Amino acid sequence: MQSHEIGPHHASRITQYAIRTRDWPRRLGRGVVALAVLALALRAQSLIQGKVFIADGVLLYSLALAGFLWAFRQEAWEQPLEVEPTPAPLPPHRRRWAISGGAACLASALLFGGNRFRPLGVLLWLGGLACFVVALDDGPGPAQMWARLRKKFASGGLHVPWSAVALALITLLGAFYRFYRLDALPADMTADIGHLWVDSERILHGDYLIFSTIHPGREIMMFYLIAAYVRIFGHSYFAHKAVAALIGLATIPLVYLLGRECFNRRVGLLAALFLAVAKWPVIMSRIGWRLVLGPPFVALTCLSLVRALRGNRRRDWLAAGLALGFSLYTYNALRAFVPAVILALGLQGLLLGRRFWQHALSNVSLGALAMVEAFVPLGRFMVDDPERFWFRIATRITSRERPIPGHPLSILARNLWKTALMFNYQGDHVSLANPPFTSQLDPLLAALFVLGMAYCLYRWRRGANALLLVVFGSMLLPGALSLAFPQEVPSAVRTSSALGVLFLFPAVSLDLLWRRAQGLIPSERSQWMGTCALLPLLSWICLLNFRAYFVSYEASLPNRNYPFHRALAEAVDDFAGEGPAYIKYVPYWVDGDVVRLQLRRQPPQWNNVVPAVPFDQIHLKPGERLLVILHPHDDEALAQLRAHYPCHVVLTHRNQYGEPVFLKFIAEGE
Repeated sequence: MQSHEIGPHHASRITQYAIRTRDWPRRLGRGVVALAVLALALRAQSLIQGKVFIADGVLLYSLALAGFLWAFRQEAWEQPLEVEPTPAPLPPHRRRWAISGGAACLASALLFGGNRFRPLGVLLWLGGLACFVVALDDGPGPAQMWARLRKKFASGGLHVPWSAVALALITLLGAFYRFYRLDALPADMTADIGHLWVDSERILHGDYLIFSTIHPGREIMMFYLIAAYVRIFGHSYFAHKAVAALIGLATIPLVYLLGRECFNRRVGLLAALFLAVAKWPVIMSRIGWRLVLGPPFVALTCLSLVRALRGNRRRDWLAAGLALGFSLYTYNALRAFVPAVILALGLQGLLLGRRFWQHALSNVSLGALAMVEAFVPLGRFMVDDPERFWFRIATRITSRERPIPGHPLSILARNLWKTALMFNYQGDHVSLANPPFTSQLDPLLAALFVLGMAYCLYRWRRGANALLLVVFGSMLLPGALSLAFPQEVPSAVRTSSALGVLFLFPAVSLDLLWRRAQGLIPSERSQWMGTCALLPLLSWICLLNFRAYFVSYEASLPNRNYPFHRALAEAVDDFAGEGPAYIKYVPYWVDGDVVRLQLRRQPPQWNNVVPAVPFDQIHLKPGERLLVILHPHDDEALAQLRAHYPCHVVLTHRNQYGEPVFLKFIAEGE
């Protein structure tokens, strides 16, 4: 009988398998606990979202949290932070370049008066900023990076890791969720898009604003991005939505990098997947508003800060400062980001101890200076016109626009409570931002969010958990601080910048549960089998959010997602050349600017959106016609028109479901 000798490789595999088999009962117990915790959390979430047995849901959540923290209290999933010594001092010539660049950048503020970017000012600002950053940069230069790339190719080609392939697939999935039916959903243009449209056109005609002064005042970065897109593809409502969708898509890899830097690649990939498909970021990426710029800047700033706290390289500190400074050009909620970063750095400094203050303080100062230099033009506007700069925030926090309806502290406490419940219980009630009164997260993500948040709170001293928690909490404050308008809380719009870090919490909890659940598989290939078992769960999340956006959200939109203002514009355009055309908007709301921007045949100065029909101004000649568009329920105005113009016809314009949307009263002169 022939004997076969067992090689060392096979012996090693047999040994590992024996160890795993012997250890399987203990791993089986851990896996059962993980599944039980997840089942309890899901059941608790379903009871809370059902809004009937809330007390039972809270009790089950308490049991799930107790089991989760007991099972994972010693699991170190965070990447540790260890501040490295201060880099070598700068050579004298680079120090001189840095000082000169910084001085030129700060001096450019003198050229930004009148709320305008001017060529010489922009040249001094960006040129000085680039000089400052390049002179201080301590990372590898282009020549070194090219040499490394050539070395990788020379050693057998460029290896593409599995995580890069997975991220590419997740990004493609995110592109599908953001661009599928983008032209038709949402279909109706809003007043905010109208303001973006007007200021983008001003930029295209050479009026280079620093801050939009159209009521109530808006940050300008989104307007320049739209103007660049419009210069190539032309202006339309789709242009605004496409730019926002591209920005939302670019946020996905940034969140992956942040998750990988704070935890590991799996957490980064899971967080990227959740961001790609969850209804909240999908909605924010498709409505075309400037708020979509908040999450990528939050993620990029946090990513640079975590890298800076770990490696103490000037390049990372400068990147964090630049990202923080430029974030102030995106959306007013990001003004809470600056004190949040200061607080987070102070807290991380206390946790890291004297080593942080000894080695990183000079680099922190350079990062802060980079932030100030990036803020120079907007800072000049803030000094010149502080009332306009702070107007929008003042109307929500103070009695500037309307009196605060109660004691401020009592309102703030209620707002904070409602904001905390928006993820699991009841979210935004504005249909354009969320299917009204539904939670901001689907049941599975909501349950995982609670577990992940509990884990990071319990271990807040470890890794970058303190930074993530402070940033996340601060990005919720712009919504909770609406003291004068508490009915606007919770707000998915004003808290949307929190999306830059939100999905790290459900990602870390799912990764912990998944690794423990692998213990149920007594096989040397348990990791791959566990991944296959995870796919149905992730597919469920994708399906839930697909239905939440493309079914529930669409059905909840005004006029059931009918392009109301575009239909009004088309009705007015179709009447061009036949006589005067009017739209009566009182007591029913119509945004005249949005209608006018979508006109194609009427003259640009057409502005006949009126509160009442101006009978004294309309004198029809024989053969001339008049168009008045009314709300279907405006019976009083319709009766007046019929009495005034006996020769008429009334047409009912209906939506795709046969429901009346508006009336067209057409009269003919006798």
